[in-house]
Amino acid sequence: MTDRIVGDTWYAEKIGATPLRTALSGPLRGLALFLAGRRANAIVTTNSAPGTTTCVILCGLFGVRRLVLLEYIVHPVTSGPHWWYFRLVRRFLLGRALLVAQVLSADEARRYPGLHRMPAERFALVRWPARLTDDPLPPAHHDRLVVASGRRCDWPTFLAAARGADWQVRAVCTGADLPLVRSLAGPNVVVRHDIPADEHQAEVAAATVYVLAVPETGASIGQIRVMNAVQAGVPIVASAVTGLADYLDDDSAVLVPPGDPVALRAAIDTLLDDPDRRDKLRRTAHERGDAGDTMADYLARIRQLIRPHGL
Repeated sequence: MTDRIVGDTWYAEKIGATPLRTALSGPLRGLALFLAGRRANAIVTTNSAPGTTTCVILCGLFGVRRLVLLEYIVHPVTSGPHWWYFRLVRRFLLGRALLVAQVLSADEARRYPGLHRMPAERFALVRWPARLTDDPLPPAHHDRLVVASGRRCDWPTFLAAARGADWQVRAVCTGADLPLVRSLAGPNVVVRHDIPADEHQAEVAAATVYVLAVPETGASIGQIRVMNAVQAGVPIVASAVTGLADYLDDDSAVLVPPGDPVALRAAIDTLLDDPDRRDKLRRTAHERGDAGDTMADYLARIRQLIRPHGL
């Protein structure tokens, strides 16, 4: 076996792994990753990448314990056919395949060993960074532009809160959510979808308030959007859900119950009317990223996580 690591997704070049070079997708990509990984010390990919489940199944069936799964997020399953699938794939087969999985919250690090029936050392907590870079805090905006974006956004709650408000509203959604967003958007809402990352960051950076309205999933959610807003120096109103507990608190954001448009609207209105509170929130959130909590620091921690396996 050579002393190297095969990597998939954008992480490969960032951590110095040998990237999987194939245009295949889905199960065929998982097969290619498995075959390449049999000649390596480790296979590094993300839990949600195309082909990962196939790779898990093949590694588990053949007893190839090589997998390092980054951004490992699973949603609790307690009954029904999905529970049996979870037991087969995420307990038995993954147990035979997994070197270590990166989790994004302390709650997941605590729960996952029991959920998967695996030793605790198989799940390593490496939190998502607070900011992309260590750039200074950008200037604040004092108009009334409210922005929400992303996958798994609770669009019904956000757009109900925005209906009839005196805000300018930007909703940046995926193509899959576009019909729903357009059907719910009022005349004060500008809708954009499937835009590049730099355009999305520009939309966030233009906001007076950024809204992270998400459902309670029992797992990590929204960490990238927190980073986008903190990097832009924009105060956040967010749903108080389990997946964000390690990333936001009452000193760095305004937290509201998930699925409550009345509470969400009141929180946004109050924050828009209070520039001092907005400035305090954004400064607190930004300063928390000063002590080794940028994307470069995060990738260094990921490399350290993988190092025992051949990096």
